[in-house]
Amino acid sequence: MLSHEALWDAGSTLGSGGMIVIAEGTCMVSLMQVILRFYHHESCGQCTPCRHGTGWMHRIIDRIVAGEGRPEDIERLYYISKFNDGTTICGLGTRRATPALASSTSSATSSSTTSSTSARVSTGTWNA
Repeated sequence: MLSHEALWDAGSTLGSGGMIVIAEGTCMVSLMQVILRFYHHESCGQCTPCRHGTGWMHRIIDRIVAGEGRPEDIERLYYISKFNDGTTICGLGTRRATPALASSTSSATSSSTTSSTSARVSTGTWNA
């Protein structure tokens, strides 16, 4: 059964109730790029954490996808997400953190995603 509690126990959230159905085999790094691009575009820019955080995260993930990622980028995405969670005026900045946190947590537990992401970050290649 799909419920807020069940998803929370699984390390995720239902948030506002919106869902994205993701095909098996979808590259989580590319998906995170699309989501972060959306949040960066939708930020009104009123509060500093969202205005700067969304742009910063978007630039980092673009760099990773382009094969120019740095070893510290994954940790930096996680840090920005955690730092901005709950510090913005509206829910956009707080909810923006959820995909990055979920993706970086999923990446840490998935060997195929980790090896693919690590290869792009360290060697500058696209292995998706």
